[in-house]
Amino acid sequence: MLLAFHFVVTVGIMAFLIWLYTYGGGIKTLVFTDVFQTFCMFAALILIIYNVIDALHLTIPQAITAVINDSRSAVFEFENIRSTQWFWKQFVSGAFIVIVMTGLDQDMMQKEFNVQNIKRGAKRYVHLWFCLYSCKPFVFVFRCVIVAFSHPKRLVFAC
Repeated sequence: MLLAFHFVVTVGIMAFLIWLYTYGGGIKTLVFTDVFQTFCMFAALILIIYNVIDALHLTIPQAITAVINDSRSAVFEFENIRSTQWFWKQFVSGAFIVIVMTGLDQDMMQKEFNVQNIKRGAKRYVHLWFCLYSCKPFVFVFRCVIVAFSHPKRLVFAC
């Protein structure tokens, strides 16, 4: 193989480059890179949604109406405790995911270390919550339009 590198060598080189990048720019470099990466992914999500809706020959209001009217687009389930969508099951599992990801994700830990006081840290988490939950409707619509697009006859809009 022309470009076959040993796994340990590749990991070592990448770790060195990450260290060099972080050492040169500090924690603000990591934060900037994450913000830029998030912006690019969110822009791609919006473009994909638009293109799939266009491929389905729907207008945006028609797509929104189709998502709202579909029976499987209910976000919260309060009645059936055995359902995987039961609200409290989703709430508790989401809380544990946040705890685990913050503890295991090196970038998240470094961002927490970059906070000067508790008040600014709380403000950052409120901003993070707002950003995450303002993106969720787009992810939900993305799921719905992808399912509709992947339907063989593309007649049923179901998510």
